[in-house]
Amino acid sequence: MSARQGRGLRRIAFGAAVMTAVGALTAGAAQAADPVGASATMARTWGVDGHVAALAVAGDTVVVAGDFDMTIGPSGDEHVVTNLARYRPATGTFDPWPVVVDGPVGAVAVAGDTVYLAGDFRHVDGALRVSLAAVSLSTGAVLPWAPQANISAEAIAAVGSYVYIGGAFTTVTDGTGSVDAAHLARIGVDGTVDRPWSTALTLDDRVRTIVPKADGSAVYVGGDFGAIGSATYAARLALITTGPVASVDPTFRMGPNNNGGRAPVFGVALQGNALLIAAGGGGGGCTLQDATTGATQWSYHTNGNVAAAAFLGPMSYCGGHFSGSGSFNLLTRKKIAEVVTATGQITAWAPNVNSNLGIWALVSTGSALVTGGDFTKVGPTPQQHVGMFADRSLVGAPAVPHNLAARAGDHQVVLSWDYPDTDGGAKISKFAIYRSRGGGSSSLLAKTANPSYVDTTVQNGILGDPNTAYAYTVRALNAAGTGPATGQVQALPLAGQLITPSAPESFVATGDLGVASLSWTVPLSDGGSPITGYTILRGTASGVLAPYDTVPPQATSYTDHNAMLGTRYFYAVAATNLLGPGVQSKEGTATPDTGVPAAPVLIGVSAGGAAHLSWTAPDDGGSPITKYVLTRDGVRVFTGDASQRSFVDSGVKTGQTYAYKVKAVNGYGASHYSDVVSITI
Repeated sequence: MSARQGRGLRRIAFGAAVMTAVGALTAGAAQAADPVGASATMARTWGVDGHVAALAVAGDTVVVAGDFDMTIGPSGDEHVVTNLARYRPATGTFDPWPVVVDGPVGAVAVAGDTVYLAGDFRHVDGALRVSLAAVSLSTGAVLPWAPQANISAEAIAAVGSYVYIGGAFTTVTDGTGSVDAAHLARIGVDGTVDRPWSTALTLDDRVRTIVPKADGSAVYVGGDFGAIGSATYAARLALITTGPVASVDPTFRMGPNNNGGRAPVFGVALQGNALLIAAGGGGGGCTLQDATTGATQWSYHTNGNVAAAAFLGPMSYCGGHFSGSGSFNLLTRKKIAEVVTATGQITAWAPNVNSNLGIWALVSTGSALVTGGDFTKVGPTPQQHVGMFADRSLVGAPAVPHNLAARAGDHQVVLSWDYPDTDGGAKISKFAIYRSRGGGSSSLLAKTANPSYVDTTVQNGILGDPNTAYAYTVRALNAAGTGPATGQVQALPLAGQLITPSAPESFVATGDLGVASLSWTVPLSDGGSPITGYTILRGTASGVLAPYDTVPPQATSYTDHNAMLGTRYFYAVAATNLLGPGVQSKEGTATPDTGVPAAPVLIGVSAGGAAHLSWTAPDDGGSPITKYVLTRDGVRVFTGDASQRSFVDSGVKTGQTYAYKVKAVNGYGASHYSDVVSITI
């Protein structure tokens, strides 16, 4: 099942107005006065339906960039977005932000009201913007800034009147023509390439990260490069001045960052004079260095690339692709680890981040550690691709539950509601239901772990007599306390009053090999009349479902054998009694699998005059992978069996740049190719 399948689901198009968020998580505080480090549990909030590649802090929001097309609420509600979104950690919600990017966004930076983005796109809101663009943070409007790089930039930073970009590109183009600027360039806020600065230095390989010094006088540039000009001491990470002509600061010389060596730098975080480095190479490295000299303060080896780094209060955080026993300095950590910055002590903090590659981006807002990547669950928290660990000093009660509804029958009232937008940073343990009658005082009726309840302790009332009606409110509870109450809803149970069944519970839709599979559990209430069957509803757009099939009352699953391979379907199920179909379940979405594998994830570096490639084993799609096929500039250079996931290409020339991609093959066919990886030898 793909990252965009099997989620639940009411799709709602965002409006154009920018929402004003009301703080719930921090009880009105935008930032911890004295942050102490991340909470042990990721907050349950809104997420997105696909890969998150980059994050950037913008005041009380975080700009989220990647390859996705929906935001998903804790109860399955969906809002349309396209590869770029604005997330509010304080409320766990996304702003309506009308930005449409037609391809993945891999890097993002914010300066004032301008958001700069780089990626594999060609248009933003219909305007031609090839690989680079700028939009308004407040309105989402596309700005005139429109340079181009011949290969997508992987890093971007804004300092003063300039934007710095890095990547595998070799030329950058503005309105006056192209400039030979290999791997690093500076562009004015007017879109003009700064030619003297961009051509002053020669980098021999890609740039992956750019982080400015606090005073803007220089930028830390990290990546795969083995030298800048003749300065081999500048390999992997260098401090480059932002004056009229770029120069390498010779007083900064990075020490070892991975198992005693100097490995490619994937991410950097700066706090005071502390420089936290996320390194790849053989395994990976999480390293703290002196930001002035580059001297290593502490360094820990991992069994997979470290992709991102961030500080929160006195703690350092490294996230990436490492996992399992002994994965972080011989300790077991699953994609993320916490280290005391001042002492280098590895703490016991150890969330379990799922997915193959886990984390790709980390930022700190001062009140939370926000992370993005491929995960769909972190410890006990179901969380889609972006989420936050609140600072431990700010974990609070959950926000208010949504959409409380009550339906009255004969001696029963059926209640249902949606999860809050945020659980406050600690898992919701129960929902508390309060009841009153005839305008009297409200008292606790019950507690339940589920967002629904059937009250069978009511007395039937009298039609037209409000004093015999019941009123209900609901609050969410976690370890930090009790959240605010919903608004009241009223219900009047009456003798002989039948209602249609409540919604089937625990509805799940998944795409399996050639079919869509549905499952559910029986409704909490049959409405006072036995359930006679279930209606399956299906459509190809959320919210536009039609009856598709029926099954007998004892059924709790269904397999759709007539679904077209590769087509995304939306499903729901409703129970039927004497009165007819009842409340529909939450929507589910599924795409029948074709059986072919997912695309591998390819990485590569230049070393020793050759291109060194490796890739992950993807989901096999339903049949074992039989081989991998690797191409260079569109020509096959390697075919190997399923056990071979690396290749050294020595048939290359120094000074040349090559584009590689790999695909997996099984008994059903071939996957899509991986994203292109460009390597300069």
